[in-house]
Amino acid sequence: MGDFKVKILDCTFRDGGYYTNWNFDINILSKYLKLLNTGVSDIVEIGLRTINSNSYLGPFAYSSIDYFDFCKDFKNIIFSTLVNWSDVEDSFNDFKKVFPGTEKDFIKIVRIVIKSLENKEVKNNINYLKDKGYKVCLNIQKCDQLIDLDEDIFRKKISNLNPDILYLADTNGSLNPSNTKILLEKIKSLTNLPIGVHMHNNQGLAYANTLQAINSGVSYVDSTFTGIGRGPGNTQTEYLSYFLKDLSIDQILDISELIEGHFLPLKKKFLWGENYFYFLSGLNNQSASLMHDLINNRSYPSKSLIKIARADEKDAISSLLKRNNINPNYFIKKPEAAIMANGSNWLIEKKQILDYLKNNKLKVIHINFPNDKSKIPYINFFASCDPVKIMADLNLYLDMKDIPLVCPSNLIEEMKIDKELINKVNYDCFISEKKLNIQSNKCFIPHVQSLCFCLSYMYASGYRNIIIIGAQGFELSSKNFEAIDCLNKLRINYPDLEITSLNPNALGLPSKSIFELCNLE
Repeated sequence: MGDFKVKILDCTFRDGGYYTNWNFDINILSKYLKLLNTGVSDIVEIGLRTINSNSYLGPFAYSSIDYFDFCKDFKNIIFSTLVNWSDVEDSFNDFKKVFPGTEKDFIKIVRIVIKSLENKEVKNNINYLKDKGYKVCLNIQKCDQLIDLDEDIFRKKISNLNPDILYLADTNGSLNPSNTKILLEKIKSLTNLPIGVHMHNNQGLAYANTLQAINSGVSYVDSTFTGIGRGPGNTQTEYLSYFLKDLSIDQILDISELIEGHFLPLKKKFLWGENYFYFLSGLNNQSASLMHDLINNRSYPSKSLIKIARADEKDAISSLLKRNNINPNYFIKKPEAAIMANGSNWLIEKKQILDYLKNNKLKVIHINFPNDKSKIPYINFFASCDPVKIMADLNLYLDMKDIPLVCPSNLIEEMKIDKELINKVNYDCFISEKKLNIQSNKCFIPHVQSLCFCLSYMYASGYRNIIIIGAQGFELSSKNFEAIDCLNKLRINYPDLEITSLNPNALGLPSKSIFELCNLE
């Protein structure tokens, strides 16, 4: 509509990941990129680039060069990623590994989120990225605090850090058009850097604040489709692109179809967007992440939510809640072996996981016979202690002469299977209530659980750091209880056994993404 030179940075998949654990359908991403490549947005923030986390996160939390290699085919889009300083401040060497330089990376813009300009250490990261050819944005959280800043100190700190772009994030959604104008007039008088804004919609003012920022002369504005984002969400891309771009009827129709076909169903499921609680929290400058967590917990009464929303984030109850919300990062050693199962929720990263198994020459054992035969070239052993499963898969084992089945001889004898017909490795298993004991040639486990049997065999074979792939839990709660009981006894009796799942699961297994494993030396 207007003749503006402002660039739209769409961060739909990065900010939307707070609801989907950074898992999105690649087909939807392809449709989205084809649309934005027509000029709907200038920059796409594909996701985070995480180094270490406390649990499994999907591919969009890592923006892996390998996984998103196809992005380079979209020539009209500049791709960005975002890192939270708190995630990388102690990992400079790892930080350098995930940013090899723009010649190898489809990412061209890196945004680093900091809480205040008191941060001096981030300069090393900024300088490194700039030397590697990246354009660096410094995103300052809670930008409303800058309204009362000391001007001389601000000039010195920004000059010292020397980013390419200064980004202002209205973290708690406390701004309105009036103080947005005041803030930007002040910042623009203190620096010649291009300025960008990221507005949150607590008070239903994200779009209005963004328009005010455009009128105040910013160079970059953030948005997401349907405003998807943590808590109340963000400025909507469908609104902003119509205001800033000369969209064709075909582009408008494609935007509508993308929203109706994908993002509105997601919104009905996850319920992001402004509401009364977020409105109150924005007015009172309450922590946006705290309100998001409390509301999505869905177990607190309205009275409690209103009291917290009306409190400042420095209030006693707010400080207590944030102090108790501890999510320490979970670190693992490089795995020595892998156990695979027939679950499906690892398949989104199938290529990366199978490549990892092959390149690192891990010993791989598969629970029962695989339902996907493409896994067979990566498998060294099959394993089962379940007589029903062994009987069901027997002919498959008989045909697979090159890969032995690890199973109990005592079970084979009781089932009256001819031991000469099957290629097997004997490891006896005895079911003993309340007992779990691993010995060199046998184990005692409390339930008929082939995962527990596999882990016992691997432990007896000398493996201590084991990854689990495709074990996601059972439909029957009783079977989950049995598996969890076995795993708990393993943890207690064998504390040197480190088990990590490469997919979300209902078994209480700590989980990691394959992308974090790939960064291990």
